[in-house]
Order: sequence, then C-alpha cells, then structure tokens
Amino acid sequence: AYRARRDSFVRLMAEAGRPFHPPAGAFYAMLPLPERITDTMAFAMHLLEHHGIAVAPGDAFGAGGAGHLRLALCVDESMIRSALPVILAAAEAWPGQA
Repeated sequence: AYRARRDSFVRLMAEAGRPFHPPAGAFYAMLPLPERITDTMAFAMHLLEHHGIAVAPGDAFGAGGAGHLRLALCVDESMIRSALPVILAAAEAWPGQA
C-alpha cells in the first residue's frame, strides 16, 4: 500500500513538472520548496489554516530538512492526489495568500 502511494506521489510530482527522487522505504516524503520559502513552519501553518492540509515543516527534522515539507504517505491515495496540487500552488503563490 505504501509503495502504491509513494509511486502515485512521484507520478503526480512528475506530471507537475517537479521530478522527485522517491524515498526508499519511508512512509513520508520530503517535498523541496522554492528557495524563497525560508520559514517552513509559517508555510506549514498557512497550509493548515487556509487549506486544511496538515504537513510538518522540514526544519523540525534537522538541518537536512530545511527548505522542505514532510508529507505523510500513510493517508488514502485520494488525499495525496487532492492535496499535492494545492500544496504546489500555494508554494508558487508564496509569499502572500494562496
């Protein structure tokens, strides 16, 4: 089940023009953000408050997570398909209201 969700995530990223190296065996993915998004906590809170999408700021997982969001792949695949385009659009519109 996780592999199918991961593969769906990778496919959606490719379709969005954002090639992504899949995690080897984890149930999460670290989504790289545009460089202009320097406060991943603020962006994660924006997604939650304005779009109802819960993600973890990558910075919470150490220096290697800076500039990323941690997305859980343990949710239903339909949730991944509906949330990812919203996250990517919000990232493109940041800073400001997305």
